Amino acid sequence: MSSLDVNSGHLEFRKAPRWDRVRTPLQGHTARILTAAFSPTSNRVVSGSLDSTVLIWDTMTGKPVGNPFQGHTDSILSVAFSPDGMLVVSGSVDKTVQIWDASKGKPIGDPFRGHTGWVYCVAWSPDGRHVISGSSDNTIRIWDVEKGESIGGGLQGHTGSVLFVTFSPDGRHIISGSDDATLQIWDAESRTRVGDPFQGHTAEVLTAALSLDGSHVASGSFDGTIQIWDRTTKKKVGKPFQGPAGAVVFVAFLFDGRYLLSGYDNMTVRIWSVATRRPVENVFFGRSSIVSVTFSLDGKQVVIGRKDGKVLIWDVQIGRKIGEIGRHTNNLTFVAFSPDGRRVVSTSNDETMRILDTETGKQVGEPLQGHEQQVTSVAFSPDGRRVVSGSNGKTIRIWDMGTGKQVGEPLQGHEHQVASVAFSPDGRRVVSGSDDKTLRIWDTEMGKQVGEPCQGHECQITSVAFSPDGKYVVSGSDDKTMRIWDTETGKQFGEPFQGHGRQITSVAFSPDGRYVVSGLKRDTIRIWDTATRKQLGYPFDNRPYTPSSIAFSPDGNYVFFGTRCGHFIMWDMEYLQLMDSQINELL
Repeated sequence: MSSLDVNSGHLEFRKAPRWDRVRTPLQGHTARILTAAFSPTSNRVVSGSLDSTVLIWDTMTGKPVGNPFQGHTDSILSVAFSPDGMLVVSGSVDKTVQIWDASKGKPIGDPFRGHTGWVYCVAWSPDGRHVISGSSDNTIRIWDVEKGESIGGGLQGHTGSVLFVTFSPDGRHIISGSDDATLQIWDAESRTRVGDPFQGHTAEVLTAALSLDGSHVASGSFDGTIQIWDRTTKKKVGKPFQGPAGAVVFVAFLFDGRYLLSGYDNMTVRIWSVATRRPVENVFFGRSSIVSVTFSLDGKQVVIGRKDGKVLIWDVQIGRKIGEIGRHTNNLTFVAFSPDGRRVVSTSNDETMRILDTETGKQVGEPLQGHEQQVTSVAFSPDGRRVVSGSNGKTIRIWDMGTGKQVGEPLQGHEHQVASVAFSPDGRRVVSGSDDKTLRIWDTEMGKQVGEPCQGHECQITSVAFSPDGKYVVSGSDDKTMRIWDTETGKQFGEPFQGHGRQITSVAFSPDGRYVVSGLKRDTIRIWDTATRKQLGYPFDNRPYTPSSIAFSPDGNYVFFGTRCGHFIMWDMEYLQLMDSQINELL
């Protein structure tokens, strides 16, 4: 597994131990832990406590390494490992800074004295020769580690306590944040402030990070926002990032500044796209189980079907519900958007399908009736003129949207209920998956099955989808496998996708056909490379909630899935691809 290594405001991936081996809380301090930091190799964690001690922990075992470091006379507010991991620095309420031998747990020399207030923050220079500290006396001090003394007096300019300090990656500059709500940059050699303060936050600046190229600064505040600044002009770049309620206590740039990692004092972590100002994972909470999600053709909206019969229209850009249309009298089972976004078709346990107008929210015409049992799945044809539906009655029916009438006779051949249906991209074929373990392809004009049933799954098929070019179909099953089929030959294409530990509930192709996504019962979401059959990155752990429906946005930038607990979640695909490339470099 990989870990994130903090290096002056940007993050890089390195080989790390398996965190899932540490199952219990780290216990050893006799009072509350106030600060902690990883070693450069991530195999150690150093912590500082209200009990005035510093402890180092083994991340593999979760146990302390040696005895507590004793020497401070009051609470420890900040700790950090040196770049080589050999030393530790700590800052304390006792107004001192102390350097420690990380392996022996012994202080190196006397404490650094000079601050007249609490030492809130400490940080190392990239070369390990200097330490900086920020204090409630409103100053920053630079310390020579070898000589054990302050280089000149304190850097003055803040009008409030200095809560955060860090060096730039090249060690030439210092960034500081204060409870005067400003961010400041200093020249480390001349010890002078570079230009005016960055002003714009409405509360304490608790954290900051410099982009890898040094052109931008990100700051996090007690006001709950993150702001990106142009380092040269000191002006804000774009709107603030508005996250969950809580103070922003950590920020760092990812992937050459394209993404931003943030941590909050309410114990949440969020990763943002700098370009869109949106999280790479959006989690929205609902009250009723989600049975189906579908994107509009322009990707701007998602239609969400809930088990309680409600159909919601969700705006992807603003991240909230913009409409609620129609309502079945019984449990809703599936929804689909028309290609032009003007209609939604919904199905229910009441054996009917209803056409809903997305603008007025009203039902169009009478319910489509004909199925004799629950309708389980529905899909629009690419031109929006027809709808295909599958049911527990073993049949598939095609409907004319202009007349509301059934086209031809029901498509019959399955021996058990039909769980999933889909139109081919050209509208000439329909694919169906059934509890009879088979997948069948149908000619929509002739109303007949094309070739023999596709056989290979050992349990019921739960979900099917066409590839964008119509040459292939992907299927998911309760046999814990996902398979791809050649639509011309009806034969399985390549080996099954292995590695699913549970039944598969939903599958979908990406718009470019490069990826397929699968959802597992009471478990995870997985994205796969169709060419290599390899998983993209790590599974998205969704336990104990079952992903009930999955959809790619039309541009392929997002994956959207709903769960049976009522949550619906959206992931940024570019971020996942970047993560995957970094992980593969480590393997």
